[in-house]
Amino acid sequence: MKKMLVIGIIILMFGMVITSTGVNVEKSTSLYNSKTFYVGGSGPGNYTKIQDAIDNTGDGDTVFVFNGNYVENLVLDKSIYLVGEDCNSTIIDGNQEGCTINLISENATIKRFTIIGGGFDTDDFTNFFRAGIRVTGSNNNICKNIFRKNCLGISGVRVTNLTIKDNIFIEDGVGFTSYENDGRPVLKIEYFIHNIENNTVNGKPLYYYFNEKDVLIDNWEVGQLILVNCTNFKIKNVSISNTDWGLVFAFCNKCVTENCNLFKNSLSLWTLKSNNNLFQFNNISNNYHRAVVIDYNSNRNQVISNKISNTFCGVEIEWWSNANLITNNNFLNNNVSGYEHQSLFSMWYKNYYDDWIGIKIPFLFFLPKLIYGMPIEKIPRFFMPVSVDFFPAKEPYNIPVVESESYPVEKNCIEGFDGYVK
Repeated sequence: MKKMLVIGIIILMFGMVITSTGVNVEKSTSLYNSKTFYVGGSGPGNYTKIQDAIDNTGDGDTVFVFNGNYVENLVLDKSIYLVGEDCNSTIIDGNQEGCTINLISENATIKRFTIIGGGFDTDDFTNFFRAGIRVTGSNNNICKNIFRKNCLGISGVRVTNLTIKDNIFIEDGVGFTSYENDGRPVLKIEYFIHNIENNTVNGKPLYYYFNEKDVLIDNWEVGQLILVNCTNFKIKNVSISNTDWGLVFAFCNKCVTENCNLFKNSLSLWTLKSNNNLFQFNNISNNYHRAVVIDYNSNRNQVISNKISNTFCGVEIEWWSNANLITNNNFLNNNVSGYEHQSLFSMWYKNYYDDWIGIKIPFLFFLPKLIYGMPIEKIPRFFMPVSVDFFPAKEPYNIPVVESESYPVEKNCIEGFDGYVK
């Protein structure tokens, strides 16, 4: 009798946890009293919209989404498991109406989806930070998804301890920041410390390094490269294209990037609180947003002998990034060659600018090249430029760079660079 009783209890327990497409969601419970909510499929009680299922969950529950195309902009504000049936066939489409998923809770998991359409159908640069998944909650897991056709793939805003693993990014990527369009909060190194493993960008590895030094990356296949608190890296003969942030240096020092081909990215090279780095002999072209941004207290960096072309802004120096050197570069066919904001003592010296008045009107060759921007707050400059290159070059330099394909500059991150929605 005791053996029969034990067998009966085991059978009953298995019956409680077995689920199928036809199970009513209210009857699907686990041993821990969590529930599974179904979206799509043919089962009685299944939801048709993912957001409706999320709204009815509690922490620890699961939303399981059957294959299909779901045109939604989700707000995930619960500590739940959001799981697709198959990453190739379970599609969440933000329809260019904002972020596809706003992940604001902690301890949530998003797994096995194709995530597309994050962004706005507009040329307004203030919408640059819209993403497939915009993350503002820490300690979350984003695994085994496909990202494509988003303005940005994953954008983490002042978050810590994310797990980003086994994802595929197609013309998308991963980025972290302390700001969007809301001023400049304090930049903390913990915003860049995450578990990032086994992801690809356009079929190439996404490399993430934290607290490493003395590393040579030479002629590697690289989809995206993120360095955090690294020293004495040398990156050469690398080509990175069709991603959001190509090379990111956060809290890095004494790194060298040379002979690289960085093109068709939203932003090719971004330094944040990084000092004494050298960028030379690179071809940085056809980028949507910026070619090079020296940002957030990044001091004494050198941008030397690069070809910077076909980009909205060639080099931007901003937010107390001081004493940087920009010299002997070719600035070609950019909307703006250089721009400064809230920075001091940078030197622009002997660059070639095809928008210099001395090129357009030769008898004015004696005039300097003016670098405009936004001056230091509370220091009036009476509409004067922020910096001046007193000796602009009259002819472009013969810089030995690997040429990339040529693309028109009149593109935005919503249209992408190949004529379809990115």
